[in-house]
Amino acid sequence: MEYILNLNKSSQTPWRRVLRCSETAIDTKCLLYLQQREFAATTPSNCSVTVIGSDDVTTCHLVVLRHRCRSGATCLAHCEGLSTWCEVPLIVKTVRLLMKSTEEGRCVCTCFVL
Repeated sequence: MEYILNLNKSSQTPWRRVLRCSETAIDTKCLLYLQQREFAATTPSNCSVTVIGSDDVTTCHLVVLRHRCRSGATCLAHCEGLSTWCEVPLIVKTVRLLMKSTEEGRCVCTCFVL
């Protein structure tokens, strides 16, 4: 794992945060669980979903795209190898739709590769 961290300096911050996290109990009523080849998006105003999560990421990619200003629109995708590049435009489109008329601010994308 340390080898992967050293390959890309820009990925170190998200990885280090994930590695330091301890298990947290989550109310399953507000959890949206993703399996391989699925993605989902939400905003902070959605009271039904407060956590989007996935696991069993062995040879896959987890991609998180978040609009950091105003809308807080966030998308998590559990992509499989070659399909990652096909899904990125869908992820971006989904977050832009959730941003509504808010064009300001920036989106931050984090990709976890295992």
